[in-house]
Amino acid sequence: MPRPKKLNLSEPSRRRTSRRENADGRCRLLASDAAPQPPTVPEPPLVIEGPVLWVDFGSQAMALAPANNTPTVTTDLHRLRQSDYQGFRGNEYVRVVGYVLRPSRRIQAFQIYLVTPWFPTEPP
Repeated sequence: MPRPKKLNLSEPSRRRTSRRENADGRCRLLASDAAPQPPTVPEPPLVIEGPVLWVDFGSQAMALAPANNTPTVTTDLHRLRQSDYQGFRGNEYVRVVGYVLRPSRRIQAFQIYLVTPWFPTEPP
């Protein structure tokens, strides 16, 4: 049976040096292959008008029935101050400016405007 080698602790071991060199080499390899991402194309903001169906102040969400008779839209109000929509109870006609949160169909509202405080549900 061969005798184990004695370790000289005053000299750096070859194993540590080779691991360090390997790590440096991998970092150089990753850095050289890295390419910048292509620039994103800014989308214009989405503007939706319609009557408010309901407002949930706990989850900061609002359901809106768009004026063009498309399906109901759920709007995320987290980026707005609650004072901007605290008087809404339903049936107010509003304009929401925001962006679609991908991959869901929710709208992230950045601005909300009260167009009329009351929206008639039946013609006069």
